[in-house]
Amino acid sequence: MLESFDILKSIGNGATSEVFQARDLKTDTIVALKRFHPVLMQDPELVERLRGEVEVLKSLRHPNVVGLRNEHFADGQYWLEIDFVDGGDLRHWLRQNPATLLEPRIFILAQIARGLGHAHEQAIVHRDLKPENILVANDGQVRITDFGLARSIEKVTVTRLGLLVGSLGYMAPEVINGHKAKLKSDLFSFGVIAYEVLTGNPPFLGESPQALIHSICEGKYRPLKELGGRVPPRLAEIIDRCLQTKPEARPASIWAVEAELMNHLLSTGNLTLCRKLMTHQESSLQEALRRKYQFIDSRLAEITELNPEIKRELMYLASEVKSLFPNDPLLKKIFALLGVQTEKRRKPIYWWAAGCLMAMILTGVAVTWRPRPAPALPPPPQGFIQVKVDDSAAVKVDGRLLNALERSHFATTPGRHKIEISKEGFQPIAGEIEVTDGQTTQVNAGAP
Repeated sequence: MLESFDILKSIGNGATSEVFQARDLKTDTIVALKRFHPVLMQDPELVERLRGEVEVLKSLRHPNVVGLRNEHFADGQYWLEIDFVDGGDLRHWLRQNPATLLEPRIFILAQIARGLGHAHEQAIVHRDLKPENILVANDGQVRITDFGLARSIEKVTVTRLGLLVGSLGYMAPEVINGHKAKLKSDLFSFGVIAYEVLTGNPPFLGESPQALIHSICEGKYRPLKELGGRVPPRLAEIIDRCLQTKPEARPASIWAVEAELMNHLLSTGNLTLCRKLMTHQESSLQEALRRKYQFIDSRLAEITELNPEIKRELMYLASEVKSLFPNDPLLKKIFALLGVQTEKRRKPIYWWAAGCLMAMILTGVAVTWRPRPAPALPPPPQGFIQVKVDDSAAVKVDGRLLNALERSHFATTPGRHKIEISKEGFQPIAGEIEVTDGQTTQVNAGAP
């Protein structure tokens, strides 16, 4: 056993390893220890691959990634010392949190996207992204674990079946077909997770592994944009793009997805409340509901015309109000906006309509009316700017001061944009950058 650690309890057991909560006796801190199963250690080549992978993964340092601290050998066993996350995995969180407000789920997805983006910037592919490899701490922090380790053990037959059972539904079609996993393979896995988080159901189904593989490789699922309801159209569109069978049809990078998720949270005004909401603090929940109500009410007051895009937004707002405030007068405001012209036509023929209704009841005729969905509009061109700079510096794009979140990824129109960076005691920096549709332009200014 490891002499410098006091192993407290087992906290997880999978096909390839067991994880323990332990106390580091040297630093008196709580850590997690991952012990690989003995059968893996019988292959010297595998051990060498694992150690090489671990050296690469030590470079991942991000709030949304479980950090690798060290590796240990003891009594012929191989251990990884990693950050301890006080909570459970995403699968557990979804079971414990039935769908209510949409924002906490979007907040989870945005954190996953940020952690994945950090790895992708260093050309590190996860290869086995699934709810079991995403940890949700009790304070709402989301962290991805087990980056890249799937590649190191994929040739071990005894564990391969165990990996396949848990991972198949999240594998990209090209990986299933034997091709090497790439960055856009992770985007597909993220899309599957996002679909499940937002709807409660996986996109791809099959009664057998063969049937599930067929569904994934043929792209047989019901797109989010066709489900309507709670998921905003722009988020539905970009998540559906993640689930495309061809990698080139997916978004240019995970940062494009993260930008859409964060833009939605910023627009609803609930971003700062999401973490508290996830910790089940009653006062925070009440405050979030109040803010949500104010946002919807103020948005209705801004609507002056009914074009197809506005009608689609009204339907989304109606579903939000109905799930949060089912008997509230706010619903009447939305329905009035959606059917104001229809109401004016109904009044002169009220008695005639009543007579027709009575006739249908007497003759047993059932008539069901469903509004036809508005035609999907192509998304406007959009690119992204990511500014890596000291937190104390001020960043402006085209004269607009960016907040800390917007610096991570700022959505804007393609073309040339003026950027200014200033910090007290340093010479200001000013220049122009070119933004391309669907691409992220990085500005690495350091400390100006």
